[in-house]
Amino acid sequence: MIATGCGRLGFDPYGDDTPVLTIEPRYPAAPGFTDWIARDGAACSGDSTLARRDCIHGGPLRRAVLADASCSDVAAHDVLDQFLWECTESGADAVLIATELRGSARDLLDASGWRSNRLEVTRAGNVIAQSEDLAWWPNAVVALDSVAVVEGATGAPGVTGIVGDGTVIALELGAAGTIYTLDGDRALPSIMVAAAGTAFVTLGSATLAHTGASNSCVRDAGLDAPCVIATTPAARFALVSVTIQAATAYGIVASEPTFVTISASAITGPSNGIAITNGTATAVAATSLRDVGAGVTITGGRGHVLDTVRVIGRGSGTGVLVTGGMRHDLRRTSVTGMTTSVRVTDSPEVRLHDVESANARSVGIHIGGASPDAVLTDLVSTNSGLQGILVDGTAHNVTLVGALAANSFDEGITLWGVTRATATHLTGIANEQFGVNTYLGAHYASVSQVNAANNGAYGLFVRGSSFGLYSQIAVTNNAFQQARVYQNSDFNTFTHSLAGGPGTLCLVDGGGVDNNSVVTDDSLSACGGDDPALDFRATSGLTQADQFAGLVIADATNAHQAALAAMQPLTATAITDWLDFDHPLRFWGTGQSTTFLDASNRLDCVDPEPCRAWDARLLATNPFRGASGTGRTANEPFVDGMPCPAAVHGDQTTHDLRGSEVAGDGVGDEDSVCEVFEKCTDQSIFLLNARELLEDEVGDDDGLCESNETCVYSPNFGYYQGTGDPRTGPRCTFVDGTGAFAVTGVKMLAHPSE
Repeated sequence: MIATGCGRLGFDPYGDDTPVLTIEPRYPAAPGFTDWIARDGAACSGDSTLARRDCIHGGPLRRAVLADASCSDVAAHDVLDQFLWECTESGADAVLIATELRGSARDLLDASGWRSNRLEVTRAGNVIAQSEDLAWWPNAVVALDSVAVVEGATGAPGVTGIVGDGTVIALELGAAGTIYTLDGDRALPSIMVAAAGTAFVTLGSATLAHTGASNSCVRDAGLDAPCVIATTPAARFALVSVTIQAATAYGIVASEPTFVTISASAITGPSNGIAITNGTATAVAATSLRDVGAGVTITGGRGHVLDTVRVIGRGSGTGVLVTGGMRHDLRRTSVTGMTTSVRVTDSPEVRLHDVESANARSVGIHIGGASPDAVLTDLVSTNSGLQGILVDGTAHNVTLVGALAANSFDEGITLWGVTRATATHLTGIANEQFGVNTYLGAHYASVSQVNAANNGAYGLFVRGSSFGLYSQIAVTNNAFQQARVYQNSDFNTFTHSLAGGPGTLCLVDGGGVDNNSVVTDDSLSACGGDDPALDFRATSGLTQADQFAGLVIADATNAHQAALAAMQPLTATAITDWLDFDHPLRFWGTGQSTTFLDASNRLDCVDPEPCRAWDARLLATNPFRGASGTGRTANEPFVDGMPCPAAVHGDQTTHDLRGSEVAGDGVGDEDSVCEVFEKCTDQSIFLLNARELLEDEVGDDDGLCESNETCVYSPNFGYYQGTGDPRTGPRCTFVDGTGAFAVTGVKMLAHPSE
């Protein structure tokens, strides 16, 4: 056992006048590596009312004070290069603060315990201060490499062998705040992380296997099945960072966890990768799961988080399954090789951001059951065996901002029976049926910024859904009509642009269709014409053939570079890399032809059909690139420091249809129901041609560009809006709107390049 502390010895070990810094906790209330602190400075209790965003894992973070110095030209780094540092001035002192841990606990440990680290501070490149070579945390470190597997005390602090069926089925790690490590490959009974602030870490390339004891998770974890690692309810603020290779029922089981973190882990082989049951604010981060029958399963609880998780399955099961609970958060997560990639059911207020599905045999991303108030941003689903992105059930008030669905065997993006959904910046390409679809009871939908091309039926299909608001719709190269409003779809309103072709732009038909504002003749059978009262422009005869980046023949990231360069199609079973491309709008899909929008390239790619890699970005010649303002003519240039283009002025807005109609404002029919062009109590009014900048700690992070938020310009129709980090791009001066549906006070950014 190794126990270490922080501080300095009180003399200068370098033999000169270089100041020796004292390394101390950034947060005095969180000195240990696994310690957390509430954002208000109080202790983080892990109470069920707290979300993960309410507390900080402050334990890893350190600070040092350089007395009587400024931050001018000062830089700091630690010799292990594990932290990001910034300098702030406090009175006469310069304070060096670690703002982020680059890696994980395993980068700070070795077989002997904590690795020594040293902070060096430079001014204009010259060293002006440094700390001693010391370990920075007080947590005891216990190695499990030679721990005997026996009943009761094993000779290692806090480790107890638990007997179940006559043999030791688990090793309980029970010393609070202790870091347990494994430095070599070893098969062990189940590891039970059972004390507050405990961590279990495999080091380097060490792999943990399982001895195969049955029923090893029955104690506390509540499962009558074997598992490799389990955390018990007592293990608040525990940390697991491991490499597992084992053919067990479960990899990691977290039973009623509170602020438990599973990070920087790699899990291969179990039938169920990670199972989280009830509890609060547990996170799975920077973790991969391979050859699993099920990836991550969250059942109940509140505020659990997935961040930077990859699941590669065996061809069946669900990659990420969320059932029950509320306010769960999935970010930067990708799944391939499962029946369903991501499924959320009966979980209110779930948030998905930057979630990708590839080659699901059924539905790519599915939000269903009673899951109201979901916020979904930047979803990509390609080569699905059924729907690409499906939102159904009794959900309502769902917000979907930014999505691509391509090469689905059935439908691309479907809102089925959900009321008062808001969906914008959508692209549906080469799906068998519809690109974007509001279906059978998706009433009071607000749908905007759509680009749907080369779908087997319609680009936009509205069936059995009434009282909707549709704006900025581009539909081209679809097999039948480009858009269709059908069967019991009443009182829908189209504003701004409806553009596309070839052939019939829009058809309104079917029993019960009446009073759709898009209809401009007495037959109730055709869409089109201009309606200045609705600011509606219909433009037909357009095509996007040969106007996408299309066939990918070079990609530095994908594992199949040689096949791409040779323009050689692959079968689905031959593709080992479905997820990695130079750009997120690249994907594998059917490749009967080398022409992107060829009718033979619809549907998903399955053996023995040929698959090719495609790029859904718009070429400069595409009629819907740089024309989001009118759908007919090019937008004004976006010039750094100049007034914003008219397409993104504060009067170019749309709105959702949520809450109750505001009474007595002189607008609407005063029936209390929130309808098109009425002000409502829970309404979002947002720019048509911009998106909210996410994760900037400004605004509500729902993706809609509303007043007083920082936003990113959308020059194009659909999902693709440019390339590069908008925080490094140009900024224009926003022009506030006026009137009841105005947006004001926006900071407007743009992608550095299109």
